[in-house]
Amino acid sequence: MAVEKNVSDFVHIVFGYAESGALRGAFRNQKPTILCFDDDLSIGPITNLDSKVGSNTRQKWFRELYKNSELEGCHLFAKEEWIKNFGILKKSKQPILIWAGKTAKHHIWLRRILSYLPEISKKFMAKSERFFNVGTVHKMFSRKKAIPAKSKIRSKKEWKILQKSSTLLRRIDSKRKIFSVEADFFDQKILSLSIFTSLPNQYIHAAKVIGDLIGELDFDCNEEFLKWRLQELAKMGWLKSTQKVPLQYKNWKVKISYSLH
Repeated sequence: MAVEKNVSDFVHIVFGYAESGALRGAFRNQKPTILCFDDDLSIGPITNLDSKVGSNTRQKWFRELYKNSELEGCHLFAKEEWIKNFGILKKSKQPILIWAGKTAKHHIWLRRILSYLPEISKKFMAKSERFFNVGTVHKMFSRKKAIPAKSKIRSKKEWKILQKSSTLLRRIDSKRKIFSVEADFFDQKILSLSIFTSLPNQYIHAAKVIGDLIGELDFDCNEEFLKWRLQELAKMGWLKSTQKVPLQYKNWKVKISYSLH
């Protein structure tokens, strides 16, 4: 049996454009085949996502989420990307190497990918405890391991269960188990951010609020989802906003409505 040693021996799967860029940068001389699945399955509806109805429901939700933003229309591309990339995977004779970090997004995709890949495919995984970059991918590649057949069976079952969820947000625990939570899961954490208590009655750039929150969450949440939660908190009166509908993110500011506390 042939032993794959070079990066070019594999078809590489990543779950984000930053990760794709890191791979291309680290192995630019070998010109690896990289398939990127960037759709963040940790947010938004995924009920019966493998069906046409489920897929359309997800696209509709994202159209509303990204309305009037620079990301408007991008989710249609995510669907096209999935169809194109999976078609390449089905035809490929090369072994597949999946690059996975520790986020819910990565591990939901891992379950979906493993439940779809042909049985004959040789599958490996390079794992990282954090987002990887140009400086870490060589070490990750050297430590890659074959994915056991039982993982594919388990992933298929877990993906079916995930598709029964009707919530809009999914998280991951320390044992890499995916669980569903309500859309307001982060709201209390947003309202209790130290930046609000240290700057009372002062409007703060929404980008700064979200940046602080993502830092506390160790990057395990989608920025657009958090923007939406800020809008929802403003609608409910927990936050005051400088823009009713934030058309220009760079100019959007929010502050706590202390009268509600």
